[in-house]
Amino acid sequence: FDPAYTARVVSQEQIAKDLARCNEAKPGSLASADDARRMLSCRFGLPFEKTSLAPLTTPEDPQFWSRLLANPNLPAYLKMLPDYYRR
Repeated sequence: FDPAYTARVVSQEQIAKDLARCNEAKPGSLASADDARRMLSCRFGLPFEKTSLAPLTTPEDPQFWSRLLANPNLPAYLKMLPDYYRR
């Protein structure tokens, strides 16, 4: 996960809520890459293994999340991703 990208696509409210669940300090007025890094570390137990996805599935595909989540070998932390991205 790229914390800078995560800070751009995850809402300020969601990052603040996740940091509060982890007893971490609130983010500033705008979530920074450091805030996103702290949130990812707490919620998903960073560091975690590198995961390669098949190039035939893309986020633009309407079936992307259902196909991804149907994979029995998908690590547990990836199963929580749809909750963090706007659709």
